[in-house]
Amino acid sequence: MDSPRTAALLPLAGTGMLVSTKAAENTTTFLGTAFAYRSGQHWLTAAHCVGGSDPAAIGLHVTTAAEVAPGMTVGSQELWPVAHVQPHPSADVALLTLERDHLEIDPFSDVVANVALAEQFCAYGFPEDVLSLNDRRPTPRVFFGHVQRFTRYKRFGFAYDALELSMPAPPGLSGGALFRPGAPDMVLGIVTENIDSATVLEAVEDITTTGQKRTIQYQRVVTYGVAVLLAFLVDWLDERVPSYASMGEREARRQPTALG
Repeated sequence: MDSPRTAALLPLAGTGMLVSTKAAENTTTFLGTAFAYRSGQHWLTAAHCVGGSDPAAIGLHVTTAAEVAPGMTVGSQELWPVAHVQPHPSADVALLTLERDHLEIDPFSDVVANVALAEQFCAYGFPEDVLSLNDRRPTPRVFFGHVQRFTRYKRFGFAYDALELSMPAPPGLSGGALFRPGAPDMVLGIVTENIDSATVLEAVEDITTTGQKRTIQYQRVVTYGVAVLLAFLVDWLDERVPSYASMGEREARRQPTALG
């Protein structure tokens, strides 16, 4: 049976629901997914998730190690305030700095430098059912797919090297991490949005009206997810997020000090 420390190493324990709160109106708006990177104080998300929100109103509902255990609920009622938001100058990425380092969180430790075509990945986040009339509550889900293309992506004012995914990215998964199934603390990218492509011809219909013939083609729209390729943003991240000489340094910080 896994120990609580083993459970805390799961990526689920370093991922949170990003929300914006308005105390005066007593409302909370779900913004997307965010994940801890190198510490419990630094979190990454997609910049568009926080672009229209007051930084002072942004917070995280964070998964805890205990809530990852079988039979437990994922997602906590505690809100961790965000002290600072720093967007990347061109990529759809934002670095969130919390008010303190939450040592109970096991963060993603580093970026994968050698992402390969057809490489498998997992993704975890909180997609919501935007078509539901009754319950649009974000739901924690794990996704699995592979990298099917490298591309230079430009849209909505962003420009970055990207991964095209074999699966669509549902609303709410934006800001979530792509990570290696065999090395779940290593991040490949950050989910950002979707590309729609009409690549499947489903039917062709010929219509003749008043002696004129028209041909109508019916095509199926295929949706692929998009993720920022973090290997090209390592310098930007290194300048802003301290990298421990060894994870043992952070482990030592949260160990209780022996008395006399």
